[in-house]
This record gives sequence, C-alpha cells and structure tokens, in this order.
Amino acid sequence: MKLSFPKLLLPDGNVVYLNREYQALSDIVGVLQRPEGYLKQGKILKQDPTSTVSLIEMESGKYVLKQHKMRTRWIALKYSVCNTRAYKCWKNTHMLHSYQVPTPRSVGFVEKRFGPFKGTSFYLYEYKDGIDCHLLSKEQGFLHVHQAEAIVKVVKRLKQNRLTFRDMKATNFIFSNDQPFLIDTHSVKQHTVQHHFLRRHHRDVLRFMHCWRNSPREKALFNELFEQHGIKVLTNKNYHFPDE
Repeated sequence: MKLSFPKLLLPDGNVVYLNREYQALSDIVGVLQRPEGYLKQGKILKQDPTSTVSLIEMESGKYVLKQHKMRTRWIALKYSVCNTRAYKCWKNTHMLHSYQVPTPRSVGFVEKRFGPFKGTSFYLYEYKDGIDCHLLSKEQGFLHVHQAEAIVKVVKRLKQNRLTFRDMKATNFIFSNDQPFLIDTHSVKQHTVQHHFLRRHHRDVLRFMHCWRNSPREKALFNELFEQHGIKVLTNKNYHFPDE
C-alpha cells in the first residue's frame, strides 16, 4: 500500500510526515517539530525501555504522542536503514481505515535522521477517551455480550482482509463510546499467502484468548462468539504467551 503525504525536511535534518487535514494547524506542526519537549510536558501514559507514550492537549484537541526507542545498538543499526516503527504505525493505520477497521486516526510522524540513517521516531495520533477491554471487564464485573461481539467483529474484519496483528492483547482494544478501537498497530501485516496468514491468524486468536485464561465467563463467551462468526479457536497449538 503506497501512501503519499506532505513531507517536511527540518533544518536539523529530521523528517516530518503530516496528514493533509492537519497541515493548517500550527500547534500540530509545532509538536512534530519539537516532539521531545511536548513528550515531557504531556501526561505520561506509559514508559518502558522500548517506548514512551504521552497525552498532550492542544487547542485543536487531545492527541497521543508515542516515542519509539532503540533498546540496543544492534537494533539501532538495524532500524537505521529500515522503516521505523512510527512509519509502520502511520502506514498500517491508514491501511486499517481503508478496510474499515476502527483505530484512532493518525496525525503524522517524525524520524530523527543522521544523514541517510534513521534513529528515534515519534508517532502522533488522535486520542480516544476510553478504557481497554480488560479494565472494562474488571470495572463492570464482566464484558457485556454486545461489547464482546463488537471485538469479535473487528477480528472477523481482519480475517476477511488477511490482516494479522501479531500481539493481539485485550489491552490493545480501547472502548470509546462503546466501540472498540485497535491501538499499537506497528506490527499489523497483510498476507498474500493463505497458509502463512492462517498460521498467524490462529496465533492472534490464541493470544487474545490467553488474556481471558482466568476469566471463565469471558473465555466461554468469546469461544461461542468466535464460533458463530466462523473463527476457529485452535487448542492443539503450543504457543507460550507472556502473562499480563
């Protein structure tokens, strides 16, 4: 999928890509020109060795700014000549929207450059005021049937378009206005070979079901809904997933 959007080359050599509808918003352009400062000024939502995520409030609205960091020199060397994670998030979000898969709208991204080599990258997208489905289940006591079915329909749409998510955790589904939105889209991939797709798809479903291993009600509900929508939950695959 080839995308064409305005590209800005900053005086320091860094590169900014900005969706056209945000070009006239000076506050957004300012964020992408000085992402480190805005990242620190915002409300930190997540911070770990691979990324820092911050909520920033501007005149034009609320946005999420995510910094993708390089954990080791080897990773830094690898990504210096490959597509950055911010670019992948931006590209995959547009692809998901083209298939009507709900995900927060992308605004733009920044790549730090050292000549032709890429370094740390920043991805900016619209903030969705909501809660991930795992926390929603805990707050309500359980997920309602229509909420669970809404998630299954998103998974079904991914399947229909041969898209896999790679890390389909419950926490990557954010409910806003009772609708689920996918976040963390950098690992999304569209497959051309059916056999490869099905293997990754089954792994996605099992990864999601692993999140409900201690919630018998939700586990049974998702098993039933997946079956109703023609999605198999294989039990003979021996994958090892991290505990959340």
